[in-house]
Amino acid sequence: MAVQFEQIDFGAFVRCKIKTPTAAVTGRTITIKGKPAVQLEIAADGKVRHENIASENVSAALMSYLETLDHMTIFTEGRTYEFTRSKKGKLLSRSAPNDLKKTSGGNDRQKQRILSGAVPALVAVGVMNEKGQVYADKQEKFRQINRFTELVADVLGQEKQLSVVDFGCGKSYLGFAVEHFCRIKGIAVQLLGVDRKPDVIENCRAVAARCGLVGMEFICGDIADCPLTDADMMISLHACDTATDCALLNAVRAGVKYIFSVPCCQHELNANMRDDSLLSRYGIIRERTAALVTDAVRAALLESCGYKVQVLEFVDTDRSLKNLMIRAVYADTPPAARAAAKTQAEALLKQFGASQTFYDGLYPNG
Repeated sequence: MAVQFEQIDFGAFVRCKIKTPTAAVTGRTITIKGKPAVQLEIAADGKVRHENIASENVSAALMSYLETLDHMTIFTEGRTYEFTRSKKGKLLSRSAPNDLKKTSGGNDRQKQRILSGAVPALVAVGVMNEKGQVYADKQEKFRQINRFTELVADVLGQEKQLSVVDFGCGKSYLGFAVEHFCRIKGIAVQLLGVDRKPDVIENCRAVAARCGLVGMEFICGDIADCPLTDADMMISLHACDTATDCALLNAVRAGVKYIFSVPCCQHELNANMRDDSLLSRYGIIRERTAALVTDAVRAALLESCGYKVQVLEFVDTDRSLKNLMIRAVYADTPPAARAAAKTQAEALLKQFGASQTFYDGLYPNG
């Protein structure tokens, strides 16, 4: 739904995120000398500065970015607003409900970091310096890494050792972070990173060797052709389209206990869905419907295999309101619950007349 900037209730402001061609800005509510305010963190020209604004002035401060912005997301209690600049320079907008509650902290509040101090591998890949200070242009990347690690830490049991597979590892930011966190918690980790790009794999190997991480191995290969035989945890960030399904299928077949998957580019169902309702009539709505249906089916199929599943917001949205993680922990759920989840997934796929790789791999005979 299109919305005008002037319609936003800034009295309910929670946080914001802005990108312009020259700067990245995030804002959060704080308290200064007992009075509510908003702090803007502005990253530009390789430096980060902070600007504190009285709550009654936040509307004017953010409006000043409208003329130059690429993208702006404003979160208030109960509603999220997005403003984007089209290729032709037109300002586009939309809004959607949310369930956020307003909170504020002191001006000297410490940033929450589960990855405290310097992480040698993240120093080696250029995310932070040797003092543990995150570089200005890597702030967003570090928040993603830190949040991912938090979501892993939340569900870990009393493991003394873990075998982890990182499918589509890329530069293995997440793999290095998870390995570091587990090791400082006294968990012995063996991690295998898999990616199709030989140069990326060579770089990961070099970083692991430089940091003395003997328990990390990296191989060049395709997720679909790399079945697991023994693993406790599978992580996958933005494996494109059906690569996510292959990662999930490999994890389930191997009996992996922990699954952390952030899907990306869910094109498969969009291309083959035959639903004739309003949800598939309009291109952008069809695309978003296909993405949500795909991830709902994936979650239900994991439940059909005995997992307890959560679908979570991974980090604050940047270019889109869609940013989901599927987190699954094997719980050996009762057969009736598994059967019900399978039936729900089948019903949803039938509604849209679509096939889906994860389903077809788990249940080739229906």
